[in-house]
Amino acid sequence: MSRRARIEDAPTLLGDEKQDAFIGAIAEHLCHRWNLGDPPGWTNDPARFLRQPWFVGPERMKAFLLVESPSAFRRRFIFTEAEPLRRARMPKDGRWWAYETMRTGRLPDPDEIEPTQSARSAIPS
Repeated sequence: MSRRARIEDAPTLLGDEKQDAFIGAIAEHLCHRWNLGDPPGWTNDPARFLRQPWFVGPERMKAFLLVESPSAFRRRFIFTEAEPLRRARMPKDGRWWAYETMRTGRLPDPDEIEPTQSARSAIPS
């Protein structure tokens, strides 16, 4: 099953405002990070958005989370770290390595950086 097929169908609403919004944000974020095209229409369902901000972290981190949150989360009033799904298999592109370097101090070897989808299309076969 393709990555796109895994998020195409709308999951059942759980009835928990935060969790329903978080699931919508995850699907939209994965579309951006995996270069899957536009997010599925179900991610724009009003039930997938919060009315009040939710900071996924301690109170002292609010300013950081406001700045770092990816757009898919921020537009739903969910404020989280820059790569909230870092344990998921994401492309280890420049964005991933920038965050990893900030978090751990580890610098990549040049051959560890995966090209982005747009960079791949520019590489001659």
